[in-house]
Amino acid sequence: MSEGATGAAYAAGRAEAIAEDAHENAGEAVEAAEEAQETAEAAVDVASSASETAWDARFAVDELREQVTQGFTALGARIDELVEGMAQPTSGSPAGDGDQAAKAPAKKAPAKPADDAAPKGKTSGWWAR
Repeated sequence: MSEGATGAAYAAGRAEAIAEDAHENAGEAVEAAEEAQETAEAAVDVASSASETAWDARFAVDELREQVTQGFTALGARIDELVEGMAQPTSGSPAGDGDQAAKAPAKKAPAKPADDAAPKGKTSGWWAR
């Protein structure tokens, strides 16, 4: 073989080895790309689920806010009714003659609990038992 033919055969063999390495590396790159795509799809699924959860939470908060607002509105209306009821005179006179307090029986002071009746200087109550 001539020197040129030997060089060409060597170059062809070398090119074939490089092509095989490139093909093998390409196969690994394809596998890595497929894994990356699967990971990306899983990330999209997780993000979609998180988005749905966030919207569900937002709607739940909106519903709760509406219920609280309705509750406070009803409470305010009830307080207004009670205040109006207290402002209206209970006797036959239109302005209330002020005698209602005198006619009402005096309220007794609440009785002290038995624990308060302990002699001075001694501890009483559930913690002393």
